[in-house]
Amino acid sequence: MHIGKRLLFLRKKNGLSLEQAAVGIVSPTHLSNIENGRYYPNGDILKLLAKKYKVSENYLVSFDRKDTTLDEPLHELLYLLISNNMERSKEIIEALEKENPIPNVIQEISFYILKIAFLIKINKPFDEEFAFINNMINEDELTYPDFVHQCYVYSMSQVYFHQRDYENCYNSIQTFLKYNHPETVNATMEFNLLLLLYYLNKPIQAIKLAEKVLKDFYVNHLWDIVVESYMLLFAIYFKQTDYEMALYYTKQSLEVANLLDKNETIKSKIYHNFGITYKGLNLFEEAIVYLEKSIELKKQLNLSTNSSYWSILDIYAQLQDEESFYRWYNEIGVKSEEIEFLRIKLTPSLINEYLPYLNDWAEKFEKQKKYEQACQVYYLLGNHYYSARKYKLSINYHQKVFDIIRKTKGSVYV
Repeated sequence: MHIGKRLLFLRKKNGLSLEQAAVGIVSPTHLSNIENGRYYPNGDILKLLAKKYKVSENYLVSFDRKDTTLDEPLHELLYLLISNNMERSKEIIEALEKENPIPNVIQEISFYILKIAFLIKINKPFDEEFAFINNMINEDELTYPDFVHQCYVYSMSQVYFHQRDYENCYNSIQTFLKYNHPETVNATMEFNLLLLLYYLNKPIQAIKLAEKVLKDFYVNHLWDIVVESYMLLFAIYFKQTDYEMALYYTKQSLEVANLLDKNETIKSKIYHNFGITYKGLNLFEEAIVYLEKSIELKKQLNLSTNSSYWSILDIYAQLQDEESFYRWYNEIGVKSEEIEFLRIKLTPSLINEYLPYLNDWAEKFEKQKKYEQACQVYYLLGNHYYSARKYKLSINYHQKVFDIIRKTKGSVYV
């Protein structure tokens, strides 16, 4: 993190060669040594380079002068991003950008590192900022403890999560937690570790960590995170088809949510979780009661009802209850492929009507990680082609089912 890297970035940004940038100021070799950190430039050289690169003299001359008024907003911005306070984060970023370019190299790097995390969280491109940071710093230069390092490991956890590189994301958060933070920040990051263990398909580690951190969440009265943690434990046990434990944690999540008067969006998800858990236990009447409650609440909140409708229709398809199936089916406006597929599950003779579309549907479901639906379609196609004595096609489709079961480590079945 030296002024040379900023000068290199500005030279490339202006499309100048070493020779073009150095002319009238220093030799190309001398400028190269400055850019590589082998020579410390004096103020006169920096002023001349500022003119050539079309930036203010202060931006280059004051590169090592820290502006103490920027420390507080930068530290605040880090914690605001962790708490997902995007409105206040945006205000701070816009205020800091009025100071742009920030002369102090370390403060400027800290700002851009945090801006990357902000852009990821609001789903905006961050290529330009990421390129700047990669030019300005080398990860090996950052050491613990240091505020820039703290910002960097947090921001990289967001980059890795965006890239679905959950292993490196997990490692970055563990490094971040070496620093001293307020309890709410530690709790948020520990919950993120739980989530990552779920994505990494490490249920035993996730459950052990949950047992540890839930105690801290309770002690510090972090009820929002308690509810989210219970819902995550539900997901872990549901994925393992341990429906009794899934039901236990669904009851726990609703109990805390009711005590807190939690928002209705969370409750609509909890009702859905009850429904699919009772469905897994083959307690279909109870399942339908909760799925109905979820659909009713989701409609009030203008949320997608597709997954809850799918679960109800899947129950009636299993029960071969055509009247109830179509009563619910006719409630749905635009029918998704998942919904249409259940018509075939209810009435297998319809397969010929849908046959030209089924392979594309299954591949789409698999790409969307809707593995249960993908498996059901592949399995149906495998059986269909077996009955038609097209054994090679049948084997191919059944192999796709086995591949998904293997990929999900047995959490999907048909």
